[in-house]
Amino acid sequence: MPDFSEDIPEVDDSTYKKYKQQANEGDPQAQYLIAQCYREGKGMASANLQKAYEWHQKAADKGYVMSIRKLAYFNLKGWGTGVNLTKAIELWTEAAAQGETSSAFNIAVTYERGGADIPVSTEKALYWYQWAAARGHMAAMNNLGLLLSKLHISGSREYYVEAASRGLHVAQYNLYRATDSKNRSRLKWLKNAADNGNRVALSDLQRMRLSEKNAAAG
Repeated sequence: MPDFSEDIPEVDDSTYKKYKQQANEGDPQAQYLIAQCYREGKGMASANLQKAYEWHQKAADKGYVMSIRKLAYFNLKGWGTGVNLTKAIELWTEAAAQGETSSAFNIAVTYERGGADIPVSTEKALYWYQWAAARGHMAAMNNLGLLLSKLHISGSREYYVEAASRGLHVAQYNLYRATDSKNRSRLKWLKNAADNGNRVALSDLQRMRLSEKNAAAG
């Protein structure tokens, strides 16, 4: 599951000191930045996941959504704390309440896959994929299409089309696979996926062209 990291640029000593002062004064954005310095080992901070967790917690306590999302990921990975999927979902839910769609997507993925303390829940996965998709999250659109298809529920194609039209290559490839071979648009989606970097689509396209070349050669 992606971290959706907001990597911060290199931080010189004076900038770090400014962040640290603002963080100590209670500024949540500065607290987030200090947490990321500890997360990435930037500025005057050595990489320290426990301290990163503590600073993200300070910012999250003030409702700073980016730190709430980071804390969820830390709980998912066990960084600076123990692995706790239940806590991760609680934090992602809190972030989603502020409109954070990638957090909703992560909730859906977690319920679809399940985990140590989270049983698989197709119903909850569908709900959160739909929630994120309705707010424009392309990966959620694609995964929702896949899940609907897996469950033999109609509607998968419309989600593939929406995500594919926005340039998501995995959705373009899935749309190619979901389109009838007699439909002329099918090849267009394969080419789009390949052009956008989908390796499987590129391999399929190369095999197709080789087959056509061999057939033409007799």
